[in-house]
Amino acid sequence: MIHWVGPQYHQLREGAWPLLASCYRRARALCRENGFEAGACPSGWTWAFGCPVGLAAEVALTTVREELRAH
Repeated sequence: MIHWVGPQYHQLREGAWPLLASCYRRARALCRENGFEAGACPSGWTWAFGCPVGLAAEVALTTVREELRAH
C-alpha cells in the first residue's frame, strides 16, 4: 500500500494543487516501479486540512488520467 497525506490546504490555498498533483504522480510512479496493477487514492486528508473535496477530486482525476496516458 502506498499512502500519503495531501497538502495543508488551509495554509497553502491555491498553492496546494500543484503539490497534490505531485503526490498523485509520485504514487503512480511508485506503483509502476513496484509492479502494482491497481491503486487507491483516499481523500480522508481533505477534511483534516480543510480542502474542498470537489477540487481535490478534479486534481486527482486530471492527474491520474494524464499519468495513465503517458505510461
